[in-house]
Amino acid sequence: MGSVEFYRGSVKIRKDRYPPILSPVITYVNSTTASKATDGLGVAFFAGTAEQHGNYDGWSPFSLGALAGLAFSTRHLRFQSTALPLPQHDPLRVAEDLATLDVISGGRAEGGFGYGYCPRHFVVTGTERRGRAGRLMEGMEVVRLALSQDEFSFHGKHYHYDHVRVRPRPIQKPYPPLWLLGGTSPLGARRAGLAGFPFFSYGMTLTEIEQAREVYYQAAAEAGVDESQLRLGAELGVWVGRTHEEARSYLDAFLNSHEWETFSSYGWLLDDRARGSGPSFGGGDFVPGQKLTGPAQQWVDDQLLCTPAEAVAYMQKLVDLGVTRMFPPAGNPELVMKEVLPHFVPELRTTP
Repeated sequence: MGSVEFYRGSVKIRKDRYPPILSPVITYVNSTTASKATDGLGVAFFAGTAEQHGNYDGWSPFSLGALAGLAFSTRHLRFQSTALPLPQHDPLRVAEDLATLDVISGGRAEGGFGYGYCPRHFVVTGTERRGRAGRLMEGMEVVRLALSQDEFSFHGKHYHYDHVRVRPRPIQKPYPPLWLLGGTSPLGARRAGLAGFPFFSYGMTLTEIEQAREVYYQAAAEAGVDESQLRLGAELGVWVGRTHEEARSYLDAFLNSHEWETFSSYGWLLDDRARGSGPSFGGGDFVPGQKLTGPAQQWVDDQLLCTPAEAVAYMQKLVDLGVTRMFPPAGNPELVMKEVLPHFVPELRTTP
């Protein structure tokens, strides 16, 4: 594979409320079909799915299980939750599940862990948002120890284990890669650097990614972490079309369905629910002109409308910055596959 890795074989998350709302069975079948088609390209793309709890449509409370379902019908795809909210789980159980996925897939599993953010998800899992950063970092260390050592003990502020052995053992040695996903600030980059975990940024501009990179490597140096352990990934926020107007049409369709419901149902991105005081899921219907809070509006404003050539140029800047893993651009799928990704994935240059 080339120097840049891309997520492509995603298990679909059905969150828009426009009918028909598909049953989970149909959604999983469609995801399997799409992943098999992607796997047929012979490229080690990543298949990922978020993990969410208590959704009205039943999606997706067991991300590692959903990904395991793809392992038997694929040979090239790698699998990673994007992201599993580790503070909502017992990290030892997550280590067992990840090791099992690695065995089932023949060594194609990776850990992708985040803080968790939706108030509803914490309520459903009986956990607290308070202290989630500490639980995330301790939990990731527990997973690392459980998968890299035949027997381990751990005593932290949040978790305590004595002389534990996790079975089965993962195929990848010393352990499957464990990424801190969902970092939206330099603080997240610093936490990842201090602990020596790969870091994937979300919702950052090019300038912000550059700043986070500096913080990330500086923190790793302070902690004596070998740079060989460090890797940097980024969500793009790039929408591709033949023209900017076409790219805008794809962004608008996304905002008016999937993403608008995200803003409203999470209960803290709309002005009238800025502190999560509203219902855990309340009316995801799109209302033109309804005002978003600063963070949500900033995310919308930071999205880039690009032609294929402009997308390639922007992505190359990220590569030059040291980013080695990305979500592919959104927008016109044919243009992305034929005119953007081949610049970074050599195998696609000869694919019909």
